[in-house]
Amino acid sequence: MQKLNKTAIVTGASSDIGSVLVRELLSAEYTVYGQIHSNFGALKGLESNANLKVIPHDLSTSRQAEKFVQSVVEQSGRLDVLINAIGPMQHKSLSEVTPDEWDQQILFNLNLPFYMTHYAKEHLIRTQGHVVNFTFAGVESQKAWVNSTAFSSAKVGLVVLTKSWASILAPHRVRVNAISPGLIEVGDAQTEERKGMSDQIPYGRPGTPDEVAQVLMWLLKGSPSYLTGALIPIAGAWEYL
Repeated sequence: MQKLNKTAIVTGASSDIGSVLVRELLSAEYTVYGQIHSNFGALKGLESNANLKVIPHDLSTSRQAEKFVQSVVEQSGRLDVLINAIGPMQHKSLSEVTPDEWDQQILFNLNLPFYMTHYAKEHLIRTQGHVVNFTFAGVESQKAWVNSTAFSSAKVGLVVLTKSWASILAPHRVRVNAISPGLIEVGDAQTEERKGMSDQIPYGRPGTPDEVAQVLMWLLKGSPSYLTGALIPIAGAWEYL
């Protein structure tokens, strides 16, 4: 009988971090359904792997999220891991943010993880699977953040959502945790602002997408099954300043 690989969904698979998460999951022999929107070249070099299914799909409504989960389960027959990696951050003064911009930040950073988990939960219960969300380091003690208020507000809400899903799904042995990155080195741009932020990190440098992926794989393959509802920072102690 042919062995069935565990199946993982990664939303936002075309981001700098998302593409590395996909790579690590493939290395661990997961079948990965990577959701992208328009960046078709982001997973270049991985598309030859037969276990990678790249799916262009709009996730801007609950109905679209439902259709995406249904499509994956129909193709794979199972769902073991849901990784909610979409998390766009708008850097703009609150006084200049439009209602549409606010709605977009809340949609993708808070509402979408709810939609995806809602439609995936019955499938995850069957496999005693795992949901991994993404917040940011220090989110649990967040105060004002006037230049990214919508993003920050959504991620604070995601903390509550993560812990609430963890509580609801624990009796079914489905775990729900969140990775909380600090400043992560992505792309080639090194602005003066980012350099100034890097200089404040006690560890002396930003993190890397590879290190974020290592945390993910530890959660999935090495962490205790009793660990759920946790926020796991990867920030070089930046969040304690």
